[in-house]
Amino acid sequence: MQLSPWGQKRRLPPHALKRNLDLIFAEGTAWSVMVGTGETYLPAFLLALGGNAVGAGLITTVPLLGGGLLQLLTPWAVRKLRSRKAWVVVCATVQAAMFVPLIWIALRGAAPTWLVFLIATIYWGAGMAAGPAWSTWIGTIVRGRIRSHYFASRSRATQIGTGCALFLAGWIVQSAEKRNEELLGFVVLFSLAFLARASSSLLLVKQDESVPRVEDRNVSWKELLPRLRGRGGNRLLLVLLSMSTSVTIASPFFTPYMLQELHLSYLEYVGLIGTAFLAKIVALTWLGSFVARVGATRALRIGAAGILPLSALWILSTQYVYLFALQVLSGTVWAMYEFAAFLLFFETIEEKERTSLLTLYNLGNTIAVTVGSALGALLLSNALDGSAAYHLVFGVSSIFRTLVALLLLRLGFGRVERVAEDLRQFAMGLRTFSVRPSTGGWLRPMIPTLPRRRSGNDEAPPANPVANQESSDL
Repeated sequence: MQLSPWGQKRRLPPHALKRNLDLIFAEGTAWSVMVGTGETYLPAFLLALGGNAVGAGLITTVPLLGGGLLQLLTPWAVRKLRSRKAWVVVCATVQAAMFVPLIWIALRGAAPTWLVFLIATIYWGAGMAAGPAWSTWIGTIVRGRIRSHYFASRSRATQIGTGCALFLAGWIVQSAEKRNEELLGFVVLFSLAFLARASSSLLLVKQDESVPRVEDRNVSWKELLPRLRGRGGNRLLLVLLSMSTSVTIASPFFTPYMLQELHLSYLEYVGLIGTAFLAKIVALTWLGSFVARVGATRALRIGAAGILPLSALWILSTQYVYLFALQVLSGTVWAMYEFAAFLLFFETIEEKERTSLLTLYNLGNTIAVTVGSALGALLLSNALDGSAAYHLVFGVSSIFRTLVALLLLRLGFGRVERVAEDLRQFAMGLRTFSVRPSTGGWLRPMIPTLPRRRSGNDEAPPANPVANQESSDL
């Protein structure tokens, strides 16, 4: 068995592999509970503390910038610690710890807004910094023909966990509010989130570590920027970042709009969020077959066309049934857009550059959403009052989305030749990075790889993944 420079085995024996697969699965489930009960309710928590709509919106975007910057420390931290696992465990522990001051603030009943923003920044920073190292680490454990099926199953488990936690949290806060103890409800939520992430950290500690055979190639900003003027995958990054800016002019402010302007109860609020989230999950189950028929480029354009009017459609009616239907549409078209975008990204960019470019994309995306939300906050706070101010923000966002969508018409890709089953596995392997009111959540690939290309005569993957794992990496 070949050893890594850190003295770690390159491949685990079958009995150890089975134990690690179970631990990775359980850890993902615990993480999903944290997402559903913790970070998703930060805007509502800030409103419960007496914060305004601008603050409640920006807390979902501005702290991400700190996270995007902190993730750049990951390669240095991994080298210093001589372990990807150690860095991930540190980041997960820091994330868990951030719920302690939130519990204290909820018990106290008051805190300056900047303090909540600081806690959220450290929280997101730790989470995003762990991402690249976790993907590489777990990718060395789960390899070969089992990878796509395993991560698809794990993704379904995390989505179910997030959805159940989301609705449970809404019920808890609603029940507390009825007893005039709204903040006590958030104490319960953040306590559950803390326990979930702490459990996740312990499960990470129990997992083994091995190393990849081939190191990724690092792509710098200096090298990437000239590429953005070209066509293909690098130009796609520019379009995706521009769309993020356009979308986040409005998306951070749907929570204060629903809770403060429409006066929805917490259960009605979580019902709309959960509808978009569930619609996105359901859409991922059939998108593989759809994209196999129409092609990834056309699917991306269809998804973008569906996204264009979404924020403006919130202006037309405040009826709950209408908003429910709108959220179904939102989750579906966002799933199509993000799935097609990642598929084109992975097919048009060299595999050895994907991890590096995903890291740069994550940083660029945090900058994009910060810029977009800042523009939305400026419009919301200095334009009109009440619903008119929100309607202006929603309308401007749709206009900007339309301008960005025109860039998609200039993107040219060859047809992605993948069988429907390959695309289905890739779709189901995407994980919900974070739940968002208007989009159903942000999707991210668990690992920077695609399923192996298969011909129509290929056999299905074996039923016993541990006993039949291939010896070569994807």
